Order: sequence, then C-alpha cells, then structure tokens
Amino acid sequence: MVAFRFRLAAITALLPASMVVALTCSPGETHTLPLIYLPDRAAQDAAHRFDGFGVSLRVTDIARHESALRELGLTHVRFEPGPSWAYINPPPGPAPSAAEIAAFVRANFDHDGPRSAELANAARILNRHAIQSILINYHVPFAWLSRDAERRLLPGGEERVAALWLATLDYLRDRLEFQPEYIEITNEPDGFWNGHIPPDRYYNTVRILRARLDHSGHARVGIVGPGISNLNQNELGFRWVRASDATSRAALAGWSFHAWDEAYRPISQPRFVHRSWQRLRAELNRVNQQPRRPVLLTEFATDITRFGNRSYYSNLSTALYTAVETEQYAARVLANALIHISNGVSVPVLWRLTDYPDDARSWGLISSTEAGSYRRPVYELLRRVRPAMPVGSQVVPRRYPARFSRPALLLRDENTLHLLTSNHADQPARQAIHFAGGHRITPNTRRCLRFRDLNASCTPGLQQSAPDRITVEIPARSVALLR
Repeated sequence: MVAFRFRLAAITALLPASMVVALTCSPGETHTLPLIYLPDRAAQDAAHRFDGFGVSLRVTDIARHESALRELGLTHVRFEPGPSWAYINPPPGPAPSAAEIAAFVRANFDHDGPRSAELANAARILNRHAIQSILINYHVPFAWLSRDAERRLLPGGEERVAALWLATLDYLRDRLEFQPEYIEITNEPDGFWNGHIPPDRYYNTVRILRARLDHSGHARVGIVGPGISNLNQNELGFRWVRASDATSRAALAGWSFHAWDEAYRPISQPRFVHRSWQRLRAELNRVNQQPRRPVLLTEFATDITRFGNRSYYSNLSTALYTAVETEQYAARVLANALIHISNGVSVPVLWRLTDYPDDARSWGLISSTEAGSYRRPVYELLRRVRPAMPVGSQVVPRRYPARFSRPALLLRDENTLHLLTSNHADQPARQAIHFAGGHRITPNTRRCLRFRDLNASCTPGLQQSAPDRITVEIPARSVALLR
C-alpha cells in the first residue's frame, strides 16, 4: 500500500481590507485559483458560513459513541427517529386520514425496540453538546406507492406524507419533549428505491407540510430538501432546483443534496467532483436570493475504488477489506469535503458513523461493534484536520478557473485565514500563494502532519518572496493546511 503523508503549515494574517488570494501550482501545468475576500456588504452576501461536519447514524449510536461525536467536533447528526414505517405490519392503509396516521404513529413508535427511551436519552446528549438534528424517513409506506417498477407516490400521497411527518413531530414533542432543527421529507425522491416523488409533487409536499407545521406548533422546525441522490448525473441537481417556485423555496429552510456522482465514475479524479457542482451552483446562485438559504450536503463520502495502481472492493460489497480501510480513501473523502464546502456547502454530512451487524456494507468511520468498533483512517484524518476548520468561519468566495487544479478551501475566522489544499499527484508540488492588496503575511509557526503516523512531527519548506507572497512545498499525495 502506498503511504500517504499529510503536511501542515501555518501563517497568520490581518485582513482589514479587500484582498485576492491567487494560488499557482507547479510542476507541470500552471493553474491559477483566485480566492477572493471582500469585506463590503455585497461580498458578505455572496459568502457563506461553514457550520461544521455532520454524520448519519442510528439513534442508538448517539449514546454509544458520544465520545466520538465530541472528539470529531460534529455539529449535526442525521437519523431516522422512529421505525421504518414502510415495514410495519399491519401497514397503514392506502388512503388513511390524518387522524388514522397519527394513531398509527403512536401505536407503532416502539414497534422494534425501546425507541422512545433511546431517543429521549439521545436528545439530552445532543442538547449537552449543542448538536443539531436532521430527521429523515427513509421509506415512503409501500401502500402509498404504485406497484410498478417506478414506485411512484400515488395521487393524494402529498397529504399523507405530510400527515406522517406531523404525527411524528407531535409524538416527539408531546411524549419526549424533543424537537429537531431540520427534517428531510423523504430520502432521494428522484429514485424508486425509497419511493419516487416527481419534482412538482415533491415541492407541493413541501408547501403542504410547511403550512401544517406552522399551524401546529412546529414553526421552528426547518424543512431541507430535496435530498436527491446526486449533484449532476443527468443534470439532476440543476433540474430539481429549476423545478422549484418562489413559494416552495420560501418553505425551505435550506437546500439539501446527496453527492454520489462518483458511483458513475468510480475511478475519477477530484476534478470530476468539482465539475459536478458547476451547473447546480449557477442555478442556486440564480434562485438563492436574500434571505440566502444554507446548503446542506446530507450524504457524502466517496465511491472511488481505485487509488494509484491498486483497486479495492467497494464499500457496498460484503468483503472484509474494502476501500474504506485505506489511507487513500480518507484523503479522497477530505478532498471531496474541501470541494463541496468551497462550492457553497455549509454542512457536509458524512455517510456514516458506524457499520452495523444487519448491514454488510462498510461505510462507517467506525467499524461495527462485532468487529471491535475500531476507528478507520477517515475518522483519524477528520479528527486531526478539524482544528483547521473552525465552525462558524466564513468560506471565502472564490472564482473558478476554467481548468481545475486541486481541491482548495479558504476560511476566515476573525483575523485568521485557514487555507486547506491537497495534492493527489505522485510527485511534490510547489504552491505559490499571493495575497493581493498589499497585505503583509507574517509566518509564525510551521509543522507537518504525516498521515501514516499522525503523531509524527516535521517542518515543511516555506519561502517568502515578498510581504504578500509565499510558496509552500506540498509533498506527493498529501494535504497542506495553512493558518
């Protein structure tokens, strides 16, 4: 296995006025990545906040892995609050009333275990650590779907889906004194695997549910959506945002997407992920007027199975050793996170915290309890880079070059800049950084982080050719963090 080395450098800067940060990479082709910060109102409106990482999990994970949530500094968790309503027998009928749906929820919330008690305990933990929750019902009840291969929501289903959510939130509030910050109405409504809801009917569901929530004491619960499966395959993200209207957008507290585009290109490079955002980002900029709604990436990791000259089993397989066990996988997940955040994402939600004995897939940052609950490389990498990504910092807007060079992210936290950039090439790269506008950049501390041994320390090369220009040597297959 090829060893990865991760290098950390640090500089500090005072930013009293506008500036442009230009990064030029070598050897090989020269690319320019302008990263722009302007303190005037227009630029602040164009920027967005980084609100921390989230993770998908099960309710029981919140208590079992409380220390991991704290150590990783996670700010959001995404989970299904009750049982999978589609698999309860007897199921809800094909056309139940709202009262019948509410009775169904009350009767079956603890259908497959002590969910009420577990969620009440989880809510106390989330409150203690100021972690926000995003609730999701993964499956639409089967009786509400067509019986053909498309599994489309039947006529009248919008009202039933809204009633199911209202009944669930009533139960959580009235029985458990718990109210989430966000809900995703359904999982990946573009597909047939959890129940297909076409865009026009999805946004109709959003409007109906928002009105019900506002009139039932749930005005503080935000709806994020549409939660579709990928960003750009068949222009999916662009088409779903374009299908929204002003009323449905006003009903959304934020946009949500999933980023599984790499499933269609499992040996692609990070530039493919960057390109996946281009048309969607342009459409979001067109419709996302004030008040600007945050973008939550409610599922992401990577589907890449080939790194360098070696291929690995997919995490979807039942193999004991899959891509998730490798250092290269961890580096690609981080690279994807930098790309997603720099393209407008405020909260990237990792899929997922742990593996489970009833699910052979191995996406977890932590292995299953049966396998020893060991921490995988992506867990350790996220733990080590987290201090360089302060929650609440401003993502500096950037201009996008015609040609992508490497994943890069610039954050501003008060008077400190945090620059993160990764190098996936097999040879070192020199990265020249220019802070235009006459600002003096004063390096004070420098250190390297080697991924093979996260406790090892070293000092990277750093040259300063002018008060506002520095050059950093980025080793092959590494990530550089500059402060």
